[in-house]
Amino acid sequence: MTLRGTKVTFWHTQSGPNAQLLNQMVLAYNATQSNYTIVPEYKGSYDDLYKANLAAINAGQPVPLSVAYENQVADYYTSNLVVPWDDYINNAQYGLSAADKADFFPAFLELGKFSQFGNKFLTFPFGKSLELMWYNADLLNKAGFAKPPATWDEFQQQAMKLGTGGQKAWEFSADASRFATWVFSRHADLLSADGQKLTINTPEAQASMGLLSALVQAKVVQTPTGFQSETDFEQQKTSFYQDSSSARSYILADLTKANVNFNWTAEMPPVGQSGQDPASDLYGGNVTLFKTSAEAQRGAWEFMKYFSAGPQTAKWALGTGYMPVRKSATTTEEYKAFLAQNPRNAVAINGLQYAGNKGEPKVAAWQQVRDILLSMMQQVVAGTANYKDALAAADQKANAALKTS
Repeated sequence: MTLRGTKVTFWHTQSGPNAQLLNQMVLAYNATQSNYTIVPEYKGSYDDLYKANLAAINAGQPVPLSVAYENQVADYYTSNLVVPWDDYINNAQYGLSAADKADFFPAFLELGKFSQFGNKFLTFPFGKSLELMWYNADLLNKAGFAKPPATWDEFQQQAMKLGTGGQKAWEFSADASRFATWVFSRHADLLSADGQKLTINTPEAQASMGLLSALVQAKVVQTPTGFQSETDFEQQKTSFYQDSSSARSYILADLTKANVNFNWTAEMPPVGQSGQDPASDLYGGNVTLFKTSAEAQRGAWEFMKYFSAGPQTAKWALGTGYMPVRKSATTTEEYKAFLAQNPRNAVAINGLQYAGNKGEPKVAAWQQVRDILLSMMQQVVAGTANYKDALAAADQKANAALKTS
């Protein structure tokens, strides 16, 4: 890569076809101007990237631009090295116009505001997604189910029938985002309105973990490590697979490479009670701006303004399964044709209409709480702890972490 102008290092977590597309879009941006050169660097998983950023912050040498979750940024902010996006977004000369701001899906910009830090924009939307329930329609039809479950009770009934003869009905990577989705889909939250208490052990959380425990005991669910859940779904060893809407591009690429075709798609997660609107975990990495040099910071903004513009966010969404961050992107002829040919990709976009979608708590302690929730889920799956006891213990540990963060 030829360096022209100010170098702007960009740390991210994209791999496979997503990384290829990101690199292409970076090269395209670099070719449009000579003031800045964006240099993308893959840093592994979100946890790997978080550790790399902490190390860079501790050394006083952060990179200008990095993907990050909101709770991680709340942790970074104490270093005084996080630069709010406000002055860039609202700049009269090179910021976003009123029309631009109105074009963004409101939820994506709202996620970037931190009430505990004066409602400043500390993150900017990048790879936005919703947690979805992917399913194999052929296996469901074979078992006598004409459509996927609308409620978690229906889900349990279908899973019990589908998980027979050595087949696993449901598979997912144990993760705090899975747990958050179960709670949000039952119209509950994980943080009190005043931000002073994490609400881990609620009736909705108990119903979620009770369902998991019941399916574990029936031996119809499993939580392997890594990407095995995705692989098993692709090999039709499982009927349901819970993951980000961005999983679409990886599943499609793998199935195309293997020349395998079956009827698979996704829906919003089931709800707690019949008649409730769907709700899910609205997540995906955003980007944060670190204090480096005025030129590098401006370069990071110029790239993000370019990347989030209608044509680019549409291209990013078409190629990855992430959602475009602007409403106008979904009205282009290319995008409408794409959705018409690939209805599964409209699920996440249509899901944005529901007010119950939430982001995970934007508190520094959430990084530690994610590990607490992972351990709790693993204990329940392994059968080493009663789900009610595990939830109660997780709630205590989570709030202790909140108090000391």
